[in-house]
Amino acid sequence: MTSNYITNPDYLYRIPKPLYLIALFNSTGITLYSRTVKTKSIDVDKIPTQVISGIITATSLVMKEGFGEGAYLKVVESTRHTLLFSVRGELTAMILAEQPSYFVKKSLDNFLKFIPDDLVKKLEESTTNVDKETSDVLDRYLVKAYPYIVFS
Repeated sequence: MTSNYITNPDYLYRIPKPLYLIALFNSTGITLYSRTVKTKSIDVDKIPTQVISGIITATSLVMKEGFGEGAYLKVVESTRHTLLFSVRGELTAMILAEQPSYFVKKSLDNFLKFIPDDLVKKLEESTTNVDKETSDVLDRYLVKAYPYIVFS
């Protein structure tokens, strides 16, 4: 069984199942930022964010073409894992988890809300991974949104 390291036992009810990865993608599917969650007995560094990014981009294009502008992925479920998505403008935040709770989804939405408009615009226009300074800023918003998780 896999479990997460949490910062405070009072948060245990929020994440009954493990979380693995949080990432930000732009509209072209480039992974701009990602953080793995510290877990036991699984090597989260082996999760291929670029492959996930390609799948998300392809599926999103099919949805937009078939269902029109504004049609976004919200959830992709497999038998063991779930990808949750939240969208703000041209940015997509994603979390990979096992059976995510309401609090996990709400925290993902909050992560995007915490990012200031000027930084969102900068990220939307970016074509590469963010620099160290921007990554540090995003880390602060991520910890604010997920105060109950220890990130690797």
